Amino acid sequence: MKYFLTPVLLLFVVYVAFAQPEQGQSIIQTYTPSRLLPKGSWEAKLFNNLYTETRGANENGEVSDRPRATFLTNILEGFVGVSPNARVNAGVIVNFRSSLISSAEMEHPALDALRYANNEEFARSGVSYIAPSVRFTPFRSLPRLSFQSSLMLPVFEEESVNGVFFAERSTIWANKVYYDHSFANGDWQLFTELSFDYLFGPDEESYANDSGFMPVSVFLSYFPSSNLTFYVNAQHARRIDLGNNFSQHFTLAGAGAKYQLTDALNLEISHAQFLFGNSSGLGATYNIGFRYVNL
Repeated sequence: MKYFLTPVLLLFVVYVAFAQPEQGQSIIQTYTPSRLLPKGSWEAKLFNNLYTETRGANENGEVSDRPRATFLTNILEGFVGVSPNARVNAGVIVNFRSSLISSAEMEHPALDALRYANNEEFARSGVSYIAPSVRFTPFRSLPRLSFQSSLMLPVFEEESVNGVFFAERSTIWANKVYYDHSFANGDWQLFTELSFDYLFGPDEESYANDSGFMPVSVFLSYFPSSNLTFYVNAQHARRIDLGNNFSQHFTLAGAGAKYQLTDALNLEISHAQFLFGNSSGLGATYNIGFRYVNL
């Protein structure tokens, strides 16, 4: 993955050297996902997640090697503040996916997912979901506690073609609870995210229909300055059988950094490793994201 990380690190160095963000509290300190935008403000975010695996665990947690599978997900989000008291934001999320499956006869490098190819033998790409979304803070006294609800609508036809998996062919009601707390004079920040997704649709369209997916994530961030943060994170996720006779779980841990490039734009890079699980791949993720906030 060095070929993936090298341009990211170069970009980071260039911006650190030449960008001159304003002093004081930055967007990455103030406008975490928990904090909603005031009326008339908006944000745009592009987050790129590359997941690749060569190992997996069966339903008993037994680990074995498998041909490489890679899934590149590009998540484009846009939200706008719609209430004068900064308690309601509305937006839309669009997911793009590039899937790449190797075989015993031919292995495809993970970075080949960047080609966004369509080949029924080993590759598929395209728009996977479009999701109208709303964020809100129910309690005026707890502005750092917020909720997000999205209806993720699949916009592709086939979940799997000739063994090439694309994405779950499910309608997903995705719900998230965000909360963060700063301490030690703002040098440290704890961010938590609790999610519950309900996947539904005709039984024959997806293995995941009639199931729930519940990831719990924790991030601990350190701010050496207002414009730079380093964090470590952990997540445990469980798919709950609600009638489809399939369940799974996995645990991952990772680290990352965010840097405020300008007073409105920030950059994020991160990496995580899947540690163990049941009925799950045990790969790794490599992520880069950009977020622009117009206040």
